Amino acid sequence: MDAIDGFIYIFNIDKTFRKTASDGTLQEAGIYRLDGREEFFEFEFEGEEIIQGYSFEFTTNNTITLSPSFPGICIEGCFYRFNRR
Repeated sequence: MDAIDGFIYIFNIDKTFRKTASDGTLQEAGIYRLDGREEFFEFEFEGEEIIQGYSFEFTTNNTITLSPSFPGICIEGCFYRFNRR
């Protein structure tokens, strides 16, 4: 299923990633790293380097759930769920 009003992450073997809107517009690009149960995205926004951390969980039905963990967390328990393609 394609994302409607959402976004798509593309992870490459060389540890780079791209985040695009559902219409294909590039929103972010940079490098990612895994550290235990956390994934960190490093990218530049308006000339400033940004690092955003997420804790992640893979499920048996081919989905991944990302929940913000660094530098800020969601008190309400917010998360993003993606289907693997």
